[in-house]
Amino acid sequence: MNLNVAAPIVIDRVDLVTDWTANSNETTTIAAATGAPLGGDCVSFAKENASATTAYGLIYKTIEEISVFDISLTDKFSWAIYISDLAHVASAVIRLGTDTTNYCEWRVADTALTAARWSFCSATVGDAYVTGDGCDLGAITYVGIGVLFDSEANILAGIKATQIELVPCAFTRT
Repeated sequence: MNLNVAAPIVIDRVDLVTDWTANSNETTTIAAATGAPLGGDCVSFAKENASATTAYGLIYKTIEEISVFDISLTDKFSWAIYISDLAHVASAVIRLGTDTTNYCEWRVADTALTAARWSFCSATVGDAYVTGDGCDLGAITYVGIGVLFDSEANILAGIKATQIELVPCAFTRT
């Protein structure tokens, strides 16, 4: 699917449990949940301390290839996440790429989130953390969403996630 960026583009609705996979044995209880901000379903999961090997509570899946053209470094990715307690949270994150070893990750710091309610997250395309070969925006087939915690030992149940979008933003110089 080839897309020109002119209006928000839904990368994934994150509304069906089907095909979501835990990033590690420390992400558990992937389930359907209700109460998403746009109505309908969302996906919930938990971060456990199974082996203290990752600070991420994250789910991911493979999607049908999306190609995004005419994208700017100032455009934004947005998503919504519900985190009941921010005491040990570093940031909310999304990942886009071609697989689990080649992706870009966008983060929104805990200071921009609100505990026990849905938080709207927005990150500029140009502010990515790159892993492996990064994200080929002409061939997105991998999407991940979740939470980066302060340490591997942190745990939290009831994380909910929904709707990852690309939002074009006009850039003006003054």
